[in-house]
Amino acid sequence: MKMDFLEPYLLEDFKQVISDNEDFLILEYGNNNGKNKLNCVYSARDWIQVVVNSIPSIDLKHKNQDVLSLNMVQFIGAIDLLVESVQQIHRVLNNDKNYPLLKDNTTFRKSISDDDYFSHIRAAFGTHPVNLVSKNGIKSKKRYFASWSSSSGNGIFSVHLYSNDPNEKDEELTIDCKELISYCQKRYEHLTGLINIITKQATQFKSEQSKILITKKETPLEQLYILRAENKKRFGDDGYKCEIEELIELYGAPKKFNFPNVIINNYLDQIRPCIDEIFENLQSMCIVDLMIYPSPRYNYKPNLSKHSYYIQKIYEHIIRSDYWHQRDMIPSFIEVLKENDILPDFVTIDLDKRDLRLILNAILYNEGAKIANV
Repeated sequence: MKMDFLEPYLLEDFKQVISDNEDFLILEYGNNNGKNKLNCVYSARDWIQVVVNSIPSIDLKHKNQDVLSLNMVQFIGAIDLLVESVQQIHRVLNNDKNYPLLKDNTTFRKSISDDDYFSHIRAAFGTHPVNLVSKNGIKSKKRYFASWSSSSGNGIFSVHLYSNDPNEKDEELTIDCKELISYCQKRYEHLTGLINIITKQATQFKSEQSKILITKKETPLEQLYILRAENKKRFGDDGYKCEIEELIELYGAPKKFNFPNVIINNYLDQIRPCIDEIFENLQSMCIVDLMIYPSPRYNYKPNLSKHSYYIQKIYEHIIRSDYWHQRDMIPSFIEVLKENDILPDFVTIDLDKRDLRLILNAILYNEGAKIANV
C-alpha cells in the first residue's frame, strides 16, 4: 500500500501563497474582531506539513500485533490532524464551519457524512475505544468497547465491538485503508480551494485600496506623515514602514548643529525621489525594491569600508534604544570616525540621534556611498 499519497507540491503551493500575501493576511486576520486568527492558519499549516512528511514513515505491515495496532492509531490520528487543520483554515478564511465536504458521504458510503463516520472509526480504532457511544457512527444510549485492531492483509483492518447490553451480540467493524486514504486526499486537496480563496481576497483588497487616492502634499515631511498612515492602512507593520520612519527622522531632524548646508541639502535632494516612489507604489499596492534607499551603502568604498565596524555601531546606536549593551562604547567609536575625518568634531553621543543619522548619511553619500539601488 502506497503511503506517500499526499503530494508535497500542493502543500508547498499553499505555503507559498501565504508567504506571497502575508502582508494582507496579517492585516486582515492578525487582529480580526479582537482575535489573532492568523495564528490558527500558521499552526494548521505547520501541522499539515508534519502529516505530509510523516505519514510515509508509518508502518502498517509491522509483524508485532501490538505495534501494528498502535501504528494504526497513529495513521488515523495523522489523518484526523490533517482534516481538522484544513477545516480550521477554511473556517478562518470563510468565517464559518461549513466547508464544502461537510455533508459528503461518497467515500465510506454510509447514511451519515464521511466526517461523522470517520469520527466513529477514529474512536473505535484508538481514540477512546473503551468508551464508545455508538457501533455505527450514530449515537446510542448503549456503551460499546472495542478490541485492539488487527489486519487481515491488503490494508484491511478491523476491531470487534462489544456492547454493555448482555443480549447484544459482538460486531466486527472493518475499514479498508484505501478508503481512509481517499477520505484524507479529498480534504487535503481542498488546499487548492483555500489557495484560491487567499488569492482572491488579497487581489480584491489590493484592487479596492488602489482606488483610494493618497493625498498629495508639497513638503517632504507632510507627505511622509500621509504615507505612514496609508502604509499602516494598506500593509500594517510591513510594506515601507521602516523606510518611511527613516525618512521622517531625516527630514524631521532638528538640525541643531553647525555644518555645511550644501552637503546636507544635496543629500536630502538626492533621496527626495524615494518619497515619490513610495507614494506611487503604495497607491498601486505594489511593494517592490525601491530604486533609491535613504541609507547609503558604503562597504564598496575602500576609504569607508575600512571603518565599517565603527560606522555600523553608530547606526546601531541610532536605531536601538538607550539600553543597548554597547552604548558605553559609542563615544570611542565616534572618536575613531572623527579622527579619520568621517564625522565632524562637534559630534558627540549627546547629539540628537536624528541629527546624527542625517549628518552620517550625508557625509557617507558625499564621500561616494551609494543610495541608488543599482
